[in-house]
This record gives sequence, C-alpha cells and structure tokens, in this order.
Amino acid sequence: MRRAILILAVLLVSRSAVADGLREVEVTGMRVHLGELVTLTDPTLDVDLGASPAPGGTRLYSRADLERALPDDARLLVALPEAIRVVRKMEQLDAPALERLVRKSFVPPRGVTLSSVQPAPRTAVAAGWTQARVILPKLPKRTGAIHVSAMLELRTNDALVSRVPVDVEVQLGPEAALPDVVHGAVVSLVVRRGAVEISTDAVVLGDADVGEVVTVTARATGRTLRARLTTSRSALALEGP
Repeated sequence: MRRAILILAVLLVSRSAVADGLREVEVTGMRVHLGELVTLTDPTLDVDLGASPAPGGTRLYSRADLERALPDDARLLVALPEAIRVVRKMEQLDAPALERLVRKSFVPPRGVTLSSVQPAPRTAVAAGWTQARVILPKLPKRTGAIHVSAMLELRTNDALVSRVPVDVEVQLGPEAALPDVVHGAVVSLVVRRGAVEISTDAVVLGDADVGEVVTVTARATGRTLRARLTTSRSALALEGP
C-alpha cells in the first residue's frame, strides 16, 4: 500500500517536473550512475549505466536506455526525460600548474635528477583525478643532460583518467650509466609450472636492466634458462626458446 501511494505521488509530480527535449549533464567519475542524471526518491535505484565518456567526449542516453537499466517495478518511480547527453567534465591546467604537478609527482630512477620542465601553455584534462605520476621513456646508459618526452598520467583509484605528454630535461649521473643487474649477480628466480611455483637462486650471465630478458643459471641444478628481470633482485623464468 505504501509503495502504491509513493508511485502515485511521484507520477503526479513527474508530469510537471520532466522537461521536454535534450538535457546535458557533466560527470567526473569513471562510471555513470542514474542518480547523477535524474532525481531519485529511492537511493537503491541508483543503477550503474556504464563507463563514462572518454575525456572530451559525450554519450547520449534516451528514455528507453534509462528505462532498460531500471527494474520493471521501479520504472514508474523515476521521472525520466526524453534524452540526456552525458558530458565528461574537463578542467584546464596552465603551464605553471602542470610544472608543479610534474615536479611533485616525479619519482627519479637511480642516478637521475629532474632539471627542468617544459609543459604546454594550457592543457585540458578530465576532471576527477586524485593521483599523478610521471612515466619516463627508457633512458640511455650514459651520463650528462638529456631532453626526453615524458608522460604525466592522472589516475583515480588506479584507473587512468588522462595522459599528458610533457618535455623534461633530466641529468644522468654516474649511477644512471650502470645496468640494474650486472654479470654474476644472484637473483631470486621464480619458476612456474601450471599451479606450481618454485623459487630458487640463480646467477645472471650478463648485464641487464629490469624488464629485459637475460640468461641465468639455477644454482641448485646448474640448468641454464632464460628469465625476465622483474626487479633488480628477482626474475621470472620464461618457457620456450
């Protein structure tokens, strides 16, 4: 009885509340929820409508789209417009703001220091990000100053929101010229065979950096095999040639 009264009340209000034509709503999250687009009298009806539009993009939801997202017995409880255009909210970052963000989020590799940042004069990024990090390309094994194109990644809850290319100058010190792992170093080698995982010490048979494939010899068996360096102290055995 109480639900029937609620349905009647919502219907009487909705006839005058729903605007004709197209509405536009800005969103900042990675997902679009019905509660961002229309007024809900019951919070449990706030269904997930899917991924947000890409930065700078839009997505059109018709009344039929919104009705399909709702349970059959709840469609009369929500006042729906004929259509809604969802727009990904953007924010403008000027050059000083970008430079501050790059310097704050820059985590230097061993032997590398950040000398200067040359950001674009003004850049639009998707709003709603909470974390930032700078991704550098693979740097040469030498010393001195070098200009490179880095990538500023803006994320929220580990989901990528925006990527901004930015030119930086870094100074490569003596440590930057050294490989991550030198010939003869001992690493912890992980060997996986289906659900079984074995860890053993192995000797690296060449200089290499993290992420590269190198030949190693397992100390326990003397077997030589290929492995990918996962850190400067660990590696994952590879199957096949």
